[in-house]
Amino acid sequence: MVIKTQDLAAYMFPSIMEVPITPLMKGSGLSYGAAAGVVVTNPDEVKVLDSSKKGIYAATKMRAEDLVVMNDSRIAGLVITDADEACHETVITRGAGKSLVANASLNERAGQFVTIDGTSGKIYEGILDCTTPDIASTSFQQMIQELVKETGIIVRANADTPEQARKARLFGAQGLGPVRTEYMFYTGERLPLMQRFILMRDESCLERLSELQTADFSGIYREMSGFPVGIRLFDPPFNEFCPKTREQREKTAKVLGISKRELEQRIERFSEDNPMLGLRGVSLGILYEEVYKMQLYAAFNGAADAKYKGLNPKPEITVPFVALPKEMKAMRRMIDDVAAEVSRRREMRIPYTVTAMIELPAACYQAEGIAGYVDGFSFGTNDLAQTTYGFSRTDLARMFVEYKERGILEKSPFVALTEPLLEVIRVGVERGRRGNPSLQIGICGEQAGDPSSLRKCYELGMNYGSCSPFRVPFVYQAFQREVQ
Repeated sequence: MVIKTQDLAAYMFPSIMEVPITPLMKGSGLSYGAAAGVVVTNPDEVKVLDSSKKGIYAATKMRAEDLVVMNDSRIAGLVITDADEACHETVITRGAGKSLVANASLNERAGQFVTIDGTSGKIYEGILDCTTPDIASTSFQQMIQELVKETGIIVRANADTPEQARKARLFGAQGLGPVRTEYMFYTGERLPLMQRFILMRDESCLERLSELQTADFSGIYREMSGFPVGIRLFDPPFNEFCPKTREQREKTAKVLGISKRELEQRIERFSEDNPMLGLRGVSLGILYEEVYKMQLYAAFNGAADAKYKGLNPKPEITVPFVALPKEMKAMRRMIDDVAAEVSRRREMRIPYTVTAMIELPAACYQAEGIAGYVDGFSFGTNDLAQTTYGFSRTDLARMFVEYKERGILEKSPFVALTEPLLEVIRVGVERGRRGNPSLQIGICGEQAGDPSSLRKCYELGMNYGSCSPFRVPFVYQAFQREVQ
């Protein structure tokens, strides 16, 4: 029997049991499922919620410091005015499996109770009864097993926490693409520690962060025992972690014991006109190698802890934003040195592989040289689309409608792989395999959740695709139709 999309959606996401005729308002549904709760409009309001009272987070646009809200168990869904299908907020919310409605505003309704439907985009007044999915149920797991067996493809998931990794396995993921490690720094005590390191260069903060990340990785290895775990080293520029508002800067200056003027001067060092193309990824790892070393010690110590428990961890150290072979050579040396030291200290061999994220056209053209220092490539097609087209995926929504109406673009390159992107990827795959015939190659951008795009990647000779956990079953389901 062919498994239908609606069958999967009914099992995976909450739905409103009795839908009112008239919604309060309608926006665009960007992440499946229904959610009910009280409207909150800033992170401080989330802290007063208890486990029995869920919140719907409302904002015009998500800031970096708001990212912690998305993974808070007390937040059931989000309403973001300025968001589209491919923007960063949507990608993260979808990965967390939470409802998201865009192009609507609840900013003036703080304290009111609403129910949102991330499938239809409708928002209703009051708390409505919703179904509770059980993805661990025998019937759903049998369905997933059939899909994995019938399609014969390898689909990984982009997950950042042990809980997301657990759900990814229940959805049939055969490993993790990138674990986006920087998101671990936005929670609890971690953000102040990261800010202290960045602004004061207090390296003692890295010791505590390494301990916390070791526990994170141990939990992820537990959920993914026997499957590859792609650990993407720190990627964003430091300015994303610097306090933005006046209130935040006053509070941070007080915590650090410096004047507000001195804090402003320190923050100014990390300001960039275009942080998407600034000091980030491998460049940051080379110039601030202590950050990458901290994460590497955590990744390998977490693997050692997992091995002690009888598990089979498979770390795949992933270096982001690589452009040049010499960058990868420096990173490979650092990774191998830390792995050897941890193996010696823990008195055990820790198997691992190294992957370069291919996100720049230069990396595709330099792929033969880069391949000589790695075991695999992971095409980060979100950034590759940005650097190929010169579009920002956050801002493209403002111009895409008119581009489409004028016949300039048929579809967003951040949703599906277009011909220019495929051509650049083809160069990277061919040259990479020329430099290392055994190279394991995958795609980890959001386009991997688009079955037609993933199918083209397999035709180019890729080994796997990695998408948001909640998209994994739908990718299998789309390929099942082809098998049938």
